[in-house]
Amino acid sequence: MRAVAYRLACDLRTRWTTIALLTTVVAILCGVVIAFTTGAHRTSTVPERYERSSGLDIDFEVTQEEGGPPRTDEVGPLPGVTEAASYTFVFGIVRSGATHEPIDAIVFGGSELAVGARIISGRATDPTVEGEFVATPSFLELSGAELGDQFVVSLFTQQQGDAGEFPFGQPAGRSVTATLVGVAEGPQSIEDPSAMTVFSRALLEQPDIGVSQSKIVVSVEDGVDLAQFQAELDSLPDGGSLSAARAEIITAEMRRAISTQARAMWILALVAAIAVIAVLGQVITRQMRQSIPEHQQLAAIGFTKAQILAETTVRAALPIVLGCLVGGAASTLFTARFPIGFVRQIEPSPGILVQWRPLLIVVVALIAVLVSWMAISSRLSNTAMSKVRSPGPLPWAIDRHISPAAGVGLRFAFTRARGERGSVRANLAGVVFTVCGLVAAITFGTSVARLIDQPFRYGSNFDLAMGDNGGEQIDPQLADVLRNDPDVTSLMFYAQSYARSGSTTVQLGGLQAVRGEGTPVMASGRAPVAGDEIALGRLDADALGVGIGDRVQLAGPTRTDTFRVTGIAVIAGLGSNEGIGEGGVVTLQSLQRLDEDVQITSALVQIRPDSEVFDTLRAMFPDASADEGFEPSAIVNINRVRTIPFVLAAVLAVLCVLTVAHAMFTSLRARRRDMAVLRSLGADRGFLSRAVHWQSTVFTVVPALVAAPVGFIGGRAIFAVYANDIGALDDAAVPVPMVVSIIAGVAVLANAVATQAAHRERRVTTASVLQHE
Repeated sequence: MRAVAYRLACDLRTRWTTIALLTTVVAILCGVVIAFTTGAHRTSTVPERYERSSGLDIDFEVTQEEGGPPRTDEVGPLPGVTEAASYTFVFGIVRSGATHEPIDAIVFGGSELAVGARIISGRATDPTVEGEFVATPSFLELSGAELGDQFVVSLFTQQQGDAGEFPFGQPAGRSVTATLVGVAEGPQSIEDPSAMTVFSRALLEQPDIGVSQSKIVVSVEDGVDLAQFQAELDSLPDGGSLSAARAEIITAEMRRAISTQARAMWILALVAAIAVIAVLGQVITRQMRQSIPEHQQLAAIGFTKAQILAETTVRAALPIVLGCLVGGAASTLFTARFPIGFVRQIEPSPGILVQWRPLLIVVVALIAVLVSWMAISSRLSNTAMSKVRSPGPLPWAIDRHISPAAGVGLRFAFTRARGERGSVRANLAGVVFTVCGLVAAITFGTSVARLIDQPFRYGSNFDLAMGDNGGEQIDPQLADVLRNDPDVTSLMFYAQSYARSGSTTVQLGGLQAVRGEGTPVMASGRAPVAGDEIALGRLDADALGVGIGDRVQLAGPTRTDTFRVTGIAVIAGLGSNEGIGEGGVVTLQSLQRLDEDVQITSALVQIRPDSEVFDTLRAMFPDASADEGFEPSAIVNINRVRTIPFVLAAVLAVLCVLTVAHAMFTSLRARRRDMAVLRSLGADRGFLSRAVHWQSTVFTVVPALVAAPVGFIGGRAIFAVYANDIGALDDAAVPVPMVVSIIAGVAVLANAVATQAAHRERRVTTASVLQHE
């Protein structure tokens, strides 16, 4: 191998500027790919790294449906429980200590750790001092508060809370002066941007304080599963009012949103990697691969095929290895840019973060692929390139049923010129790949945008939700007015309770349909009408392992009944149930059998267009809550990443244009001799222009027609999986006009590029081309 080493040494001395330039190009392009890849990995690992850094070890979350003080002291001593903390919703209004103006903030009492928050400024509350609280950054932004400021919390009594007087009534409980001692932030405050306050646990010891639902988070010993823990809860007095579920500091909805962003970045990284490998493969091949005369000369002086291949591969490997290493090192400087968007707010280690494993994997993979490309290309270079190759027989219609210019354009598009280094099949495959991904990304992105912008797709098929104040019963006068108002076109009354099947707790809504078409949105099947029927959200149906036609036994606070599943519903978010895929719907009579104390708490209303009934109702019942639209956290999180599919589509569109432009430039340059021959046979400027336009148009449109249906199918399938994952309607959009417009735009750009390239080639005289070819 001395001869090979000597050749390489000579090459380094004579071509060091070319090698340095290639190394720089490889470093820049591969550095971009490495940065996107490591950024995608960093994004996807945020939930696990956040939970490790928070120091919280939460296994289960207990929902205490009944009011009263949190039963933390009863849950904590249960066998297998190592730690328990709680937070309780308090019927209270926070007022400025200086102006006494109310602040629109949610009031909790208990531990800020129980809501998965971490103190980012100040300190935690003293559990023995009632006059301390921590707040989320949104509270500080809303109130303009600073640490040490004093506020007053006006408390409602339990009787007022049960009667639905919160938040519009006059508080009859005590007023407590409290000091802001800390700022707490966590995934929950990002998922729900509402201003939140968490007061010391001592506040809950106030006499006759009005509270609603409590949440108790627990850590358990290894080996304790959900069924065992639920059995321990059931053994407590009135344990049926306590239901457990697996708990995560970062909720499933937020994980889904983070996963969506990470997947989009992985796809961007993959697309960038394919484009970079294709570009660098061609560039390095043209610069480093031996020409046929060089190959013949080396063979004549005794070089074997293996030595020639080794010399070429090692020569190309030098800028590849150096460039990838430099690009990998440089990419670490850009890790501080990731993650992006809302995920950045919960990144536990902001700044530069080097995750060695993914970094080394992607660097080694790029080196291996590029060196393999060069080796294979050099191995195949022994085949002479002077033969014109076609990907297959052209349709007989080319010669019989279209114009001569069109026939020439079609042949230019689907055959390779003599001496052309590129591959027609590879160029067509590149267009097919990019268009397929482009259409899939647009289909998915349009479907996601439609899901967000059309609330009925996530269960909100009403104009107004009234009466849900956390109390036990809707105002009877309000209910009568809604029944009798002619502008109310649809009226559905709901009661709320819960039931359990094994260790799974299902939030149930009892439906009383008065009139109209505001029954739950059904993904499949139908709504329940009989007393033994139920419609379940998709997530709860999957958790229970049932489908349409199956039977499920549910144990409520009063009795146990068996129901037949009649449909998969997209549940409206009411009360403590966020809806979409969670919960179930039965008739009001069925729910009253499961829970004899249940009362109607909410009314879902559709009103006549241009009606003033909303203003009338607010004037008549100022104390009744009225919600014109509820966005579940799953939809909020999806909304944060709705632009990512279109960013991916834009990248793929640019890649498609570059692929077509590169193919047109290289093809027309290689066709210089063919065009000169046509000119010598009498083809004028118009004939050649028409031929070039046919070539560029067909080269763009034909693979696009093949790829578009595949992209539609792929985008719809991906959206169906995503929508089913949250329980929303899974019918995807078919954005044909948008896709046709984009493909037409790419075709126009391809024609512009081809026209420019053809104009450059026409400036070369026919005689000079034929003389040198």
